[in-house]
Amino acid sequence: MTEHPLPSPGEDEITLTGPQAPTPQRVAAVRALRTLLAEGYATAEAPVAVTGAGWPDYDARVLPGLAAAQELAGVDVDYLRHVDRVSDAGIAAASLADLGTLFTYVLRGERFSEGHIGAALANGKVGRMLDRLAELVPQVR
Repeated sequence: MTEHPLPSPGEDEITLTGPQAPTPQRVAAVRALRTLLAEGYATAEAPVAVTGAGWPDYDARVLPGLAAAQELAGVDVDYLRHVDRVSDAGIAAASLADLGTLFTYVLRGERFSEGHIGAALANGKVGRMLDRLAELVPQVR
């Protein structure tokens, strides 16, 4: 059960779970990730013994911060249907529901392609998403 009721069904909101309350834990996790990125964080790689290839070795603040941001924005369970439209519109114009789509895309993408989060961190997308979230959820500032 979510802390807030689901949004009233609309064409794109029907698959979005409602945004969760900005609890101190969620706010702290998002702030910690914003601070980490502001300090110039770059994802490290840990070698995998079997193949010798690199595996993303994210700082301990990355995944909790992204998960908290996703909870604050809402989770889009049908994010693949919405992500192109939301991406085309741009992060600066994103609504809270749009950010829910983008955070869901970033987090879910890692399950299918390791390093997906690292790429979104490196190109600045996650930082811009967190900045927009701070505009929409003042407690995160």
